[in-house]
Amino acid sequence: MNREKLLQAVARFQDTKILVIGDVIVDHFVWGSVSRISPEAPVPVVNVRREELLLGGSANVLRNIVSLGGSGGLCGLIGADTMGKELLRLMEDLPASASGLVEGMRPTTVKTRVVAQGQQVVRFDREKIGPPTAKSLDKLEGYLEKHLADYDAVIVSDYAKGVVNEQLMIRLHQLLAEIRLRDNCPLPLIVDPKPENLHRFIGATIITPNHHEVEKMSGMAVTDDQSLLAAARQISADIDCRAVLVTRG
Repeated sequence: MNREKLLQAVARFQDTKILVIGDVIVDHFVWGSVSRISPEAPVPVVNVRREELLLGGSANVLRNIVSLGGSGGLCGLIGADTMGKELLRLMEDLPASASGLVEGMRPTTVKTRVVAQGQQVVRFDREKIGPPTAKSLDKLEGYLEKHLADYDAVIVSDYAKGVVNEQLMIRLHQLLAEIRLRDNCPLPLIVDPKPENLHRFIGATIITPNHHEVEKMSGMAVTDDQSLLAAARQISADIDCRAVLVTRG
């Protein structure tokens, strides 16, 4: 695809409303400086200058869509906690709906990165991984049943935290099939997958694994463009998807 066609594709985001389903994360950055090593252990002492909260995980996917001129909504889990409230506050800055966010029985996933002198010193995660409770799943499915047809496309952003689980994906596929048949519209499904969950994405329009994920999904070593193409074709055949877009950065 040449540059002109890419720019034309980006321009079409202004007329596109996309639903992002997946694992919602708050990215917490702690910025500071280091001038000494702790006398208690051989670790740097960080003098904190400022902190920043950003939309992460599937919420960052939606933020990127908005940055390209699109709009949409977010469907996933947050906790009934301070970071859940902070995420909702950050969502207020986007032309996007947060009505698909469900307050679950587990804490909001937070990834904290401590950065000093331009280098990440440490990262620590606060999360509880696993499928949502039955009550939370009912609410997520209820949102999809009521609102899925309002969107032009669906992105599933899987960070293996548990929201993209078997039951929810089965229901999503059922609803997509019903809408496509009833409204005679394509309603594409774009998936950023995790290799262990590949079977959940059968029939996707496009999947976007990275270089290492392609190797795991296909069971093939990728050493050059030819082997990459062969692996991508294998994945496409395995899950009957229309396209495989491999990120190699």
